[in-house]
Amino acid sequence: MLSLFGFIMTLGILVDDAIIVGENVYTHYSEGKRPKEAVMAAMDQVGGAVVMAVTTTIVAFAPLLFIEGIMGKFISVMPKVVICILALSLVEAFLILPAHLDGTLTSGRRSGPDGTGPCFSGMSGSKKTCQTGMPGCGCGWKKR
Repeated sequence: MLSLFGFIMTLGILVDDAIIVGENVYTHYSEGKRPKEAVMAAMDQVGGAVVMAVTTTIVAFAPLLFIEGIMGKFISVMPKVVICILALSLVEAFLILPAHLDGTLTSGRRSGPDGTGPCFSGMSGSKKTCQTGMPGCGCGWKKR
């Protein structure tokens, strides 16, 4: 039960890392940088802040690992889960997400029915549909 509580506590931080990195990459991309340049500039700009935000939370939960006795056995599960989730969140925010963003952003600036632009990146064939809700997707079609 405490491990679930630890996961719920870190869920917001887990999502925040990806949002911060993703939005900053898109900001640089929308300024006209190529996808790889946008990813590198964004990581340089917010990387340190994301690491520090996660590190302060890890440092806050670490002392719970040193509680002794019966209560320590119960409580130690929560910081272990929190620290593991936050560490994996950093791996995702710094390795997996930038690689995905670099692969999905395209150099095209317009979205249209011909399948060009950021709405359609990564799609091929005759079943190209607009992914509404994706930044820069202005075609107004409904997602299938």
